[in-house]
Amino acid sequence: MSLRESWLADRQQRQQEAMQRQQVVQTVLAELNQTRQSAAAEVTQELTLFRSELTQQDEQRRVDFQVFAAELQQYCHQLQQATLESLSMAAADRELMAQQLALELQQFHQDLQTRVRSLRDAHQIDLVTLKAETQAFFADCQMQRSQVSAEVQQALAASRNQREAEVQALFTHLADFRAELRHFRQSLSHTVWGQSTPAASPPAPRVTVPKLTAIPQTTAIASAAKPAPVRSVPAKTPVASRTVPAKSTPKAAAKPTPAAKKVNTPQVSVPRSPDPSPAPAELESVPFETEIYTFLQDHQGARLTQIESGLKVNRFQAVDALRSLIKKGLVTQRDRVYLTQP
Repeated sequence: MSLRESWLADRQQRQQEAMQRQQVVQTVLAELNQTRQSAAAEVTQELTLFRSELTQQDEQRRVDFQVFAAELQQYCHQLQQATLESLSMAAADRELMAQQLALELQQFHQDLQTRVRSLRDAHQIDLVTLKAETQAFFADCQMQRSQVSAEVQQALAASRNQREAEVQALFTHLADFRAELRHFRQSLSHTVWGQSTPAASPPAPRVTVPKLTAIPQTTAIASAAKPAPVRSVPAKTPVASRTVPAKSTPKAAAKPTPAAKKVNTPQVSVPRSPDPSPAPAELESVPFETEIYTFLQDHQGARLTQIESGLKVNRFQAVDALRSLIKKGLVTQRDRVYLTQP
């Protein structure tokens, strides 16, 4: 077969296959069109049925809404009537409670006035009783102070007599010791120089016993009767002891015997009566001065009540400290306000 014949045969075969495919496509399109038409009819029918059901439901909903609106209106009316009734009952109850509360307040006010009156009377009675007890306590303290002062004076007199006796005994012992020392010196000079007459020794100084000055009893009792503020009194320095020197020995007796080395001259201290007058610095010291001055500086001035409440001190302590600070020129008072000076 030639090439042309072969090409024509293939061409005819391709045309036949194209015609067959075209027929198959047309058949499929016809089937699809028929199927689409039947589906569209079914959908149209279902839409019609859905529209009818929706219309029925809408009508039923409207009917139900009308019934609900009627029921709601009736409920609102009932609720309004119930609210009015409850408000009227609450107003009546409130008025009744107000009247009852007014009666209770009036009764409480009367009871309170009665209790305050009774408490005031009891307070006055307590004040009178406390004043009497305070006066009796002050009298007892004055009596006890007088008794203690008398006992202290007796004890001081006894102690003074005892000290005088002890001092007298010490001076007697000192005289005996001097006599023994003079005898030892004479024996030592006799041992060293033999029978030669020793140089005349100077006469021994005469020692006088000082008398202790007694504190007048009237002054002590008066000072004990007056209450003094408690202050710290510094301890007095002890009086310098008075030493009695022994007699000087000759130059030849520079090397004493061992017995002479053991002899020591005693030291006798003469006590003095304590000075009852305090130092000037103690008279000027007043409690709470520093605290009150610092408080006034920190607050740039304050009243007396503020100082008492701020430092927890009583009226007497605050007034004494402020008076002392004013005297020293550290604090001034203006319109009942205490201010610090620069």
